[in-house]
Amino acid sequence: MGTTTPGRVSPTNFIDSFKIELSAFHLARIAKIDQFDYTCVIKKVNRDLGGVTATYLLNGADNLKRYYIVALLDPRNRHAVSKSVDPFWHSHVLFTRQYKDFCHDVFDGEFIHHVPLDPEDAKMVKHVQELYDYTLEVYKGIFKKVDGDWWPSSSVAGFQTVCLHEEVHGDEIVKNGLFSERPDLRAD
Repeated sequence: MGTTTPGRVSPTNFIDSFKIELSAFHLARIAKIDQFDYTCVIKKVNRDLGGVTATYLLNGADNLKRYYIVALLDPRNRHAVSKSVDPFWHSHVLFTRQYKDFCHDVFDGEFIHHVPLDPEDAKMVKHVQELYDYTLEVYKGIFKKVDGDWWPSSSVAGFQTVCLHEEVHGDEIVKNGLFSERPDLRAD
């Protein structure tokens, strides 16, 4: 996977990873996701995890981008992130000004809220696992390949649900969404 600067995946390789055709509307926002400077996120994850490899960090940033793309292309539904990608999203959210600007640019002013999971709430854990399974289904519909290290099946031993984001409500984002709303995925 080619890189231009730390945290930036080459747009040509990234765009080639889609198995669906995307509109100019989506391509413009995906370019913003891809071209955002994730250096501060990568550095924080590296510090937090005690010095992981550069490949790990770049793959983590790439998979965070893919999570944002799922939110962009399927804004009517909530999604759950994998435990592997979660540290990258946590780190991004902590840089509040940059994260706010990122959300504003990509999601037309809509802030993508991070909702942590209480592991003692069995009902919510089950619900978030259902959201994760749905997220993985959507992910497989968008991308040619799914890296099981970053997006494992929920049936894998030791799988844990961790958190989710709410639906995106920006008018243009919703209008251009590629997936139908799934009322069965709403929390009770």
